[in-house]
Amino acid sequence: MDVPGRADALSPELRERWKQYVDGQYARLLESYPSRFFRRSASELKNPRPLTVKWFADPLEPKRCLGEQVARQLCDWDVEGRYGLHDEYCEYHVTYATDDAGRLRPKRVEISTELREYWVLVAEHDPNAVRAMATDVLGFEPGWRELYGTGNPFSLSQKARRQRFARQVAGSGNVDTGVPAQPVGALNREHLLFMAHVVNGLDDIFFIHMFGSRLYSVQTPEGLRPATRDEIFLQRSRPDLSCRHSDPEAAMTAQGAVQQGRPIAFADPLGIYIRSFSREKFFYQDEVMPERWVRWRRGQEGMFQRLEIGPGDDEPVFLDELVLSEGAEDQPVTGGYQIAQNVEVGALVMAGEPEPVLPEDHVLLQADTRRIDCGQGPACAAVRDLKKRFDAAQQPRTGMRGGTGGGHG
Repeated sequence: MDVPGRADALSPELRERWKQYVDGQYARLLESYPSRFFRRSASELKNPRPLTVKWFADPLEPKRCLGEQVARQLCDWDVEGRYGLHDEYCEYHVTYATDDAGRLRPKRVEISTELREYWVLVAEHDPNAVRAMATDVLGFEPGWRELYGTGNPFSLSQKARRQRFARQVAGSGNVDTGVPAQPVGALNREHLLFMAHVVNGLDDIFFIHMFGSRLYSVQTPEGLRPATRDEIFLQRSRPDLSCRHSDPEAAMTAQGAVQQGRPIAFADPLGIYIRSFSREKFFYQDEVMPERWVRWRRGQEGMFQRLEIGPGDDEPVFLDELVLSEGAEDQPVTGGYQIAQNVEVGALVMAGEPEPVLPEDHVLLQADTRRIDCGQGPACAAVRDLKKRFDAAQQPRTGMRGGTGGGHG
């Protein structure tokens, strides 16, 4: 088993550790979501063929809760938007620069689908390797204190290295105890090394595909029929998952294969990859944006995990000089949300030849006419709370001497 995207030349020992970690996640989740139609490896499939699994990268939940304009504001709100809302197995970061007039303006958007667990595992076992990975992403070599909060990570135990890297760069990921949810260091806040949202993890990728690979059926007078999307998510007590781009797309694509008796498995190497970007929709001075402003990175062809969009640092052009030509009117590009709306991501999934479906394969659900209302879902409370904090952050601060700003306030 190779590393995600085949992006790094790790040692055989470290590659084996990654394989063991992935195998462990698979085994743990298989106990809760058993299905003989989900296989650990595509080598277990007969005549495997690619199964198209992809979705748009823009967070859908805030749009369904409060509309597109508010969704754009919140998702583009620095790390608050990223850590709070970027839950489509893809995160983005906007880099700003100062123009000749002294104005701070968006320069480029960086998009990543790299897994937190992979980076943490490398950091735990090989500090030199993780620093090389960070250098590849950042374009400069970070110091040990930026990565570990100490000047000599080699003097630490593996457990201590993991804890320090998680605290400094990765956050807890709801995995590492005693570590804050968001990192205290700047590297993965002021830059984008890898995904940090708690639901963008390897276990989540396994879960949603396993969830969709059970054969959900409804008994009718005429016989069994496939369960609908709403029947599945409602009766399996996960209506929240149906309100994103990613989870329903992954689950229902898997379900479509399983309904035909076709088992599925992830291709090697396992990861989430950036599948497309609609460059032809973005214009600069009435021409499609130059191809050099689209840089695919961190992976081999077809398995890129990083996409950088925007003019280079040596060009006196800014991202907000682009327009998005979509619909009746052109829109000025204001941040990363509009870019993410035109990026597709997804896992590489294989499907085998159909196998006989047995009676015990069916997970029987009840016929159900209810529909999931994503505008009233549980995620909307969190979105509305983020909107309140965003609005408060935009208010000018008044100091005790009556002026605008901080100081004595």
